[in-house]
Amino acid sequence: MAASGGPLRVALDVSSARADPTGVGTYIGELADSLLALHPQSIALVGVRSSGSLGDRARRAAAFTTHPGGLHHRWLHTRATADARRVGARIAHFTNAAAPVGPSLPYVLTIQDLSILRYPRSHPPLRVAAFPIVALSAHRARAVIVPSIATRDELVRLLRVPARRIVVVPHATAAAGSAPSGAADRLASIRSRLGLGSDAYVLATGPIEPRKNHLRLVRAFSALAAQQPSLRLVLVGDLGWRGGEIVARIQASPVADRIHATGYLDAPDLDCLMRGAAVVAYVSLYEGFGLPILEAMDRGVPVVTSATSSMPEVAGDAAILVDPLDIAAIEAGLRTALVARQQLAEAGVRRAAERRWDDVAAETWDVYDWVASRSAGSGRRRG
Repeated sequence: MAASGGPLRVALDVSSARADPTGVGTYIGELADSLLALHPQSIALVGVRSSGSLGDRARRAAAFTTHPGGLHHRWLHTRATADARRVGARIAHFTNAAAPVGPSLPYVLTIQDLSILRYPRSHPPLRVAAFPIVALSAHRARAVIVPSIATRDELVRLLRVPARRIVVVPHATAAAGSAPSGAADRLASIRSRLGLGSDAYVLATGPIEPRKNHLRLVRAFSALAAQQPSLRLVLVGDLGWRGGEIVARIQASPVADRIHATGYLDAPDLDCLMRGAAVVAYVSLYEGFGLPILEAMDRGVPVVTSATSSMPEVAGDAAILVDPLDIAAIEAGLRTALVARQQLAEAGVRRAAERRWDDVAAETWDVYDWVASRSAGSGRRRG
């Protein structure tokens, strides 16, 4: 129950929900929609972008402020607190690792991972330079929400954030259900456009950048392709930091004609392509969660993923786990998944069904309630 002072209202930062959502944007959009379903009068959205990826429920929110455009940190440090007060919030939830530097409402902070600290070369220099704001925000937050035990442990070890202020709230998937009407025709059109024909394919999603480990995946696929001449590899994702270098090296692969880079795909196309995959490979070097693992499982597609950071937490015993630094291990994992497709698909569906976004929203609301009850009347930070 919320502390005294009237009904609890939370300002939810949705400024990172952009037109082409991946990762953080997907988390924010799903969380906003589910929180509004759970507590429609208590959630106010701040930083709503005109071209954002929010769902219909979020766009009908009773209380919101709009984002003026421009850089995320400019809005965050000059307008976010005023926006939160304008909608009558008692606490704020900043959803993308950073909070306003100046005086603020009591706030909850979501940090997905510490990849900037662990893999700084996988990020543009300006993003790395902003990391001190992340560390400061984490220490000032009344509570920090993370999606995995792995991220929690890193916050404690690397940033010295007290464990008592960190709450693990794993992500989820929206139930994919059966393929939508017209999905078969859409997939056929995508196959034709990409030149896949009727061949089986391994699918990998995520921005083309060093941390996603595309080059080792390509080398593992090249070894596997020598024995399976009809198998193809499909890479879905925008060019990320240093992505052009990676694409150039992929194009030099001896099996480049069987590797298809699609760029960003909208949700319906990606859904069809994922459903049609023989295997989804998600062999990233490091993740704070790894949502594509659950998304593939929910669609009954076998998954090969990394035995590092958070990914074993997400996959459980429903995927093939491999060392992402070992090309032979990735190849062996793909080979095993192709053989054990039915068993892995069934295990994956069960795994994905264990958690939905309304569970995430309910657990997130519990964090708000907990913070509000300890903030009323004192203004002192926990810990």
